[in-house]
Amino acid sequence: NDIAGTFPVEFALLPELALLDIPGNRLSGTLPPEISEFRSLEELRIPNNEMTGELPDELFDLGSLVTLTIGGNDFSGTLSTKIGQLTGLLGLFIFDTLMDGPIPSEIGELRFLNGLFLENSPFSGTLPTEIGKLTQLTTFHNSNTIITGEIPNEIGNLENLEILIIPGSRYSGPLPPNFYNLDRLTDFFANDIQNNDTAPVTTGLSGTISADISKMTNLQIFLIHGNSFTGELPDEFGDLPNLDFVFLNFNMFNGTAPFCDQVSPLLKRVGEYQLEMDCLDSDSAPALVECSCCDVCCDDSRELCLNNQP
Repeated sequence: NDIAGTFPVEFALLPELALLDIPGNRLSGTLPPEISEFRSLEELRIPNNEMTGELPDELFDLGSLVTLTIGGNDFSGTLSTKIGQLTGLLGLFIFDTLMDGPIPSEIGELRFLNGLFLENSPFSGTLPTEIGKLTQLTTFHNSNTIITGEIPNEIGNLENLEILIIPGSRYSGPLPPNFYNLDRLTDFFANDIQNNDTAPVTTGLSGTISADISKMTNLQIFLIHGNSFTGELPDEFGDLPNLDFVFLNFNMFNGTAPFCDQVSPLLKRVGEYQLEMDCLDSDSAPALVECSCCDVCCDDSRELCLNNQP
């Protein structure tokens, strides 16, 4: 399709319209207040168009909505506190927009939400603790924002969370204690958070990795390169049975990697995993970490990485 022009308000004349799906076209202009007339609408999908302006308050009167996808447009302004009125939402997808400001605490009212994408947009402030109320959430994407501060401990209440994606945002501080309660988590992307170039500057995530990581037995992908983590990795990390991709380079870990023991589940799958750490000597200092089984070793310059396997 190649649909151009403004939002088709005339579709509101279809009283039982439940799905409006117009992705990747040339819709332009703003989302009009008449959106409130789509009283039966359950799914509004208008990603990757050319729409602009702020979201009208009337959008949040659509109590039947279960999916709202508005990414890939030039929407601006803040996410209204009225988002909490859409209590039946299962999926909220806001990405590649100009929307800014804080994520409202009312996001916690979306108790049935299982997919939340708030990324590649200049959202700011801190992640509200009410995020912990979203106990049905399975996927949370929050990458490439300017959200700052620590990940709230309430993140550990997301008992169904499987995918957590936050790279390129501006978080700082340690992984909270309850993070390790996410025993269904398979994919954790928290890489490249350290940012010294553009405001707000952050050193990225820091602190140590707790031995409680032993509870996260479903982990397959753990990417935290480009932060400020320190200390030795716990032996329990090396015992996780399902790891496939582990990128720990460009941090300040030290000691011996716990993955290279002959009984390590990771080592038993040679050729099936990717492991990267700061295990390369530099011109000025020895390697931070000893890791004979790493695929890639990097030095402390955060610039040089070399293949470590034949």
